[in-house]
Amino acid sequence: MCPPALEWVNTTHPRFNESEELKRIKRRYSVGLDGLRFSLPRVVNNPDFRKTLDALRAEGWKDWHVLLAMLNAAANYRATLKLGANADIQEFQKGMNAEVLSAETADRPEVPVDKFSLSALKMFLLMAICSLLRAEGLELHQQTPNIDGLFKYAGARWRYFDLDVTHPGIFDAAHR
Repeated sequence: MCPPALEWVNTTHPRFNESEELKRIKRRYSVGLDGLRFSLPRVVNNPDFRKTLDALRAEGWKDWHVLLAMLNAAANYRATLKLGANADIQEFQKGMNAEVLSAETADRPEVPVDKFSLSALKMFLLMAICSLLRAEGLELHQQTPNIDGLFKYAGARWRYFDLDVTHPGIFDAAHR
């Protein structure tokens, strides 16, 4: 048994603000839909992607989680093409941010469907969770984080897997 100071805390974090988080989720949909306007229609019916989507939904992912992870995967792919795999980390982060925050255009390099694999999307959502935690002033000290623990923490303390806003049926049959 753990000492009381080390026991799991299963309550919402004191700095959590639901109305602010709902605004952020709404923005994630807007940015994600703009940033994937050509990629989404191309991959949404791919059988491998559908299996990935089904698996993520079974784990409790909302559509905004999938969009966010996909957007980060696409940005990573394009930034790597543009800057190279050995780019300076700060330059690479600038390139990623530019990709994430700009609308996808038809002349951008097409992202291969395998860049939206189950393992890739989980990794890119993990990166988003780590970014959220850093923005809240929390620090990760492990080089290899406890991935399941971070997902559990984000869900329990920041309601990361509870909240959603009304949005179009991005991945539904009617919108394919």
